Amino acid sequence: MEKVLIIIPCVGEDINTLVHKDMVQQCIIGIENTTDKTQYEIYLGINNYISFAYGVNLGLKEFLMNSNYQSFSGVVICTDDMILFKREWLEDFLKEAKENVGMVCQTSQWRKWFIPMGLCYIKKEVINKVGLLDEQFRIAEMEDIDYSIRVVEAGFKLATLDYDIAEHLGSKTLLSSPKWAKEEIKKNKERFKEKWKGTKYVDMLGL
Repeated sequence: MEKVLIIIPCVGEDINTLVHKDMVQQCIIGIENTTDKTQYEIYLGINNYISFAYGVNLGLKEFLMNSNYQSFSGVVICTDDMILFKREWLEDFLKEAKENVGMVCQTSQWRKWFIPMGLCYIKKEVINKVGLLDEQFRIAEMEDIDYSIRVVEAGFKLATLDYDIAEHLGSKTLLSSPKWAKEEIKKNKERFKEKWKGTKYVDMLGL
């Protein structure tokens, strides 16, 4: 069975100061209860409200640079407010990621032309070709749409399961974020418009 690195982006200064430590533990327990321990390793992308993209990129850099992951098929991004409940969910992701499919998500997250990164699988080939998330998108939002576009532009397809494999507890980290962080989130739409101006993607989002 192929192995993956599961990246859990979470907010805090370090492992002892996580903003939602109990929720992170619930997330990890959900993974442990539904997944063969030989199929994965977990990486906590801890960042102090810098950005979701930064937290994910910490894990992606580790994945690309650490020789221990050379045989792994890709990564799973799982936010700390996702609780996995379906066994063999990883097998389901890997089966769906056939041929030229580069990213897979669960059905409740599917947005037809982009994949939110609450819970998704990304092939190693995609990461090697597309690279890291764009950290100009501060705190959260728009970085997942941007990455999906880049994946499609690189020639890969997006796909979804026709069922859910995890419960989403809600964006508690964003809801509890400081005021300045909420202001940065609002600016991300303008950053997206500037990056993709003159393309169909701005119109598709109605921006």
